[in-house]
Amino acid sequence: MTSFETPRVIGLDLSLTSSGVASSLGWTDTIRPRKIRGLERLRMILESVRAYTSGYDLVVLEGPSFGHSGFRQHEELVALRWMIRDVVDRQQVPFVVVPPATLKLYATGRGNATKNDMAQAMDKAYPGRTPGFLDGRRFDEADALALADMGAAYLANASLTAAQQRAMATVQWPELLEVSR
Repeated sequence: MTSFETPRVIGLDLSLTSSGVASSLGWTDTIRPRKIRGLERLRMILESVRAYTSGYDLVVLEGPSFGHSGFRQHEELVALRWMIRDVVDRQQVPFVVVPPATLKLYATGRGNATKNDMAQAMDKAYPGRTPGFLDGRRFDEADALALADMGAAYLANASLTAAQQRAMATVQWPELLEVSR
């Protein structure tokens, strides 16, 4: 990546039922495996992620939320997170995991922001490019867009607010040859 190129970053807000995907190039999407469970569902999500992340400079994953209930679903979500890391690593795309509170701090200035707060922050940051964020149907995409934005800011060494700088400082960013710090 040269200094005049836009950083190509994918943000992933992983879920078993509705995974948000967003690109620093300005698009968002949702992966929704319908009527499938178990390994079939995991494979469908993996194939989608593989297609989305190919050729990108960085993948930013939202870390786990510890409020999930149900052992079976938790176990499947943990498997998904590790399988996604493997897919991205095999593509030789660097990745980083950002804790939910850190993402919220970066996007809203508060580590305890609500889903609606996140959607409002992304709607403000990307006016006109985020239809549906505020009606609750695309909260996963709003979170993914915040992740992509955070990764792009890191790669571009962007000017940030004090809260964003605090959030960025807590993330263990991968060593990238193209990024000079």
